[in-house]
Amino acid sequence: MAEPELVIDQPSADEVERLVDFFMSDMRELGLGPRRAAMRSVTETMLEDDRAHLRVARRHGRVVGAVVATEFYSIKFPGRALWIEELYVDPAERRGGIGRQLVEHLLDWAHDEGFAGVELEAYRMNTAASILYRTLGFRRL
Repeated sequence: MAEPELVIDQPSADEVERLVDFFMSDMRELGLGPRRAAMRSVTETMLEDDRAHLRVARRHGRVVGAVVATEFYSIKFPGRALWIEELYVDPAERRGGIGRQLVEHLLDWAHDEGFAGVELEAYRMNTAASILYRTLGFRRL
């Protein structure tokens, strides 16, 4: 049986708690411990801020992954650019291409919107993310 279709779109306000769960899990994996209330507040703020760009991947209407990028002005890519702040895929859904699809969707959108470039940071211990980003054309600086 074929895998159900993945839909990538902007998150709704109803999905804040799921996003907060994702972000809190990722921070715990990094050994960080932000307060849940602070994470909820920043997530809600990003949903309302035109400079923050969140996309979620849904399968069967359930959020299974998310990418967060924020706008800034870049010296490396003179002009308006994006910083990928977060890429998180539900552990039960990993290794299935969801992260790749989220980033590709964001890159296509950024290109269409005229962004000059996209920057990010991948932790050395996160080999899968480093490989993903390299295969998408990012290079180590």
